[in-house]
Amino acid sequence: MSKKRELGRYHTNKKVRKRIDKLLEDNARNVASLGTKGKYDLGTREAFNTAWTDIEEEIKGLDIQFYKSIIKQDDE
Repeated sequence: MSKKRELGRYHTNKKVRKRIDKLLEDNARNVASLGTKGKYDLGTREAFNTAWTDIEEEIKGLDIQFYKSIIKQDDE
């Protein structure tokens, strides 16, 4: 018997998808800018990690299933 996987709000709500996509874009910008001393450089790895934690928490509030999928990647 196969388990049917429920779709999270990311896949069923356009506003949630748009917000999560924006958060992930912000994180990608933070990653790309780290250490460049540019406009979006957060300065330190600690500041970057704090920003990522904040993003994760916001995503968790929007779609717990999507959040679980991204924290699995953090553990690898």
